[in-house]
Amino acid sequence: MGKQKVYDVVIVGGGPAGATAALYANRLGLSTLILIISIWPRDKICGDALSGKVVDILKDLDLISEEKTFKRVSSIRRITFGSPQIKFLILI
Repeated sequence: MGKQKVYDVVIVGGGPAGATAALYANRLGLSTLILIISIWPRDKICGDALSGKVVDILKDLDLISEEKTFKRVSSIRRITFGSPQIKFLILI
């Protein structure tokens, strides 16, 4: 059997939440392992928007500068859900 490695933190899932947790753990000096089920990029249905709270976290992690500005959305007129096989449009 090969040499075993011990980690302080093991994170299941390397999506936005898992990657964020790993960055914070790294900041604390913890050895971290992220377990992922598939390789990026891949097709995945998800939104392409960031909430104000997410922008604050990205700034805290030094992933965007304080000077970077984002447009705030006050309303949504339509939502489109889709995949390679089918697409849905919801008008609001």
